[in-house]
Amino acid sequence: NHACLTFEVARRRGIPLAGYVLNELSERDGTEEQLRLLETNRTLLREVATGYDVRELGSIPFIPDITRATSLEAAAASVGFADTVRRLIESFPG
Repeated sequence: NHACLTFEVARRRGIPLAGYVLNELSERDGTEEQLRLLETNRTLLREVATGYDVRELGSIPFIPDITRATSLEAAAASVGFADTVRRLIESFPG
């Protein structure tokens, strides 16, 4: 819902979107149910985004204890965060 509203407002205001980034809100527990829900969410968002000509740029995994991180370096040390952000930045055109 939030993504749809954001896409719609951007379109109405003439704001070009480079794309969107998915972020996981909880730690993966490895269950089939959780993986199915994550993939369903990704699929539905891709379908909606296609209607707005917006593409997925990537995803950022859940980062435990990010609220207690004292610096970006501390957060980056968790779950390959720095690599994910680097790939996202490199995916931008130009």
